[in-house]
Amino acid sequence: MPETPQESFILAYPKKPIAGVLSTLIPESRANEFAELERENTQRVWKVRGIVSDHVPLAGTLLSVLERRPEHQFYLNGNLLSIYLHSGGRNAVYYDLVGDEEGRVRHIEVQVETPLPGKAIFLAWRPMNALLDSLMRMGQFPWALQRLELISPRDGEVLAYELVLPFGDGIRLGPLGGIQQSPPFAPYDAIFREANTSPSPFYKLLCAYRVYEGTNPIRRWLREQCERLGIAERLPRELEVDLEELIGLGLDREFVARVKTVADMFEQLRGLRDAIAHFLIKGEQGSAHVYLADGEAIRSYSTSAGILLLCAHRSLESLRDAKLGALAKLSRSQRELVMVIRPMGKGLMCHAMYYANEVRQVAEFQVITEAAVTPQEVKLATKLLGSLEGPFEPENYEDGYQARLAELLDKKQKGETVTATPAPTPRAPAVDMLAALQASLDAAASKRGRSAVQ
Repeated sequence: MPETPQESFILAYPKKPIAGVLSTLIPESRANEFAELERENTQRVWKVRGIVSDHVPLAGTLLSVLERRPEHQFYLNGNLLSIYLHSGGRNAVYYDLVGDEEGRVRHIEVQVETPLPGKAIFLAWRPMNALLDSLMRMGQFPWALQRLELISPRDGEVLAYELVLPFGDGIRLGPLGGIQQSPPFAPYDAIFREANTSPSPFYKLLCAYRVYEGTNPIRRWLREQCERLGIAERLPRELEVDLEELIGLGLDREFVARVKTVADMFEQLRGLRDAIAHFLIKGEQGSAHVYLADGEAIRSYSTSAGILLLCAHRSLESLRDAKLGALAKLSRSQRELVMVIRPMGKGLMCHAMYYANEVRQVAEFQVITEAAVTPQEVKLATKLLGSLEGPFEPENYEDGYQARLAELLDKKQKGETVTATPAPTPRAPAVDMLAALQASLDAAASKRGRSAVQ
């Protein structure tokens, strides 16, 4: 296998990287040559190599993926075999199968004719896959194209790579007490993981739709929980998409102009979902056939699946963030409390909860009957509340018990005599509440009048 260049790469397609999506990468040292060949736009025959393996690498750095040794049981009787694939008439494709010193296939080479290097690597997918598909007649072999390599017409070195962009991110755990799982989300978390571990763009697109469709039953479940618990909080609205982000991820402006929300995205791409869900089936609207070996289908489904998975995951997380919190226990004041931890702003908010035996029905509140109230009483009460209305200023209030306790302790420390608090004076006899309210309002009005005269 040729030595992998230890250098950085330029992403030619799509404009922004999406892990798990078919991408075209150019070694930085070859960027000028690639651009010159694009500008020349001269019809020529290009050589493209296909690296065969039993799997498509999905994780690691780009260099580690390029250096990874392919695994398969595909051997030659010799180091080179030239064969053709004939599909009738004058339709034939010629291949060179190159083996290593053990006869193990190192790569398949095919030639395509086009003026543009970017199109050459794109056109090579179909004949490469067609050869592997034909070899399946001999048995069940887990063979796939790990990547394609476009060969420079100037010096025979690799000019560009096309491969599934690996996931470079990871996590490091520990120490950790545990992770809370919410059962309504669990089936769709499983589908999302299944999609990310599959190299098939067609299967990934179907998974993306299933994850997004799962947001509807989750919304219903959350709404039921809110009603059951008496929570008057609206669920998150349908997420809007970032149009410039979509263009950067490979969608054209004409398509993007028709979408505003994530729901619009899934609706606009429903034709892709239906075609792969019912491929090879003919109906009233014609054939829904999708040729899985074709480069255009592979790239289209790969890009669409990557974007839809991203949107589906964001929709799922918006619902998860709306109502879920972590449970923990806290020991405080000789008690063990159940705590709910939830995100708040840029931090976490912690709430102490009651145990079931601490929550009781207050019987006296259930037997209160409606009292007869005259319009005059309602008017006076409203007027009284208005006269007392003002902003809440916490600094104007203090804990009287703590203040008196501190005063008592201070006296004890100074050796002063501490006397018992005198008994409260008897309350005045009950008065007419309506008359008292009126007198209070009159006194308040009189006081304001005197202040104005002064």
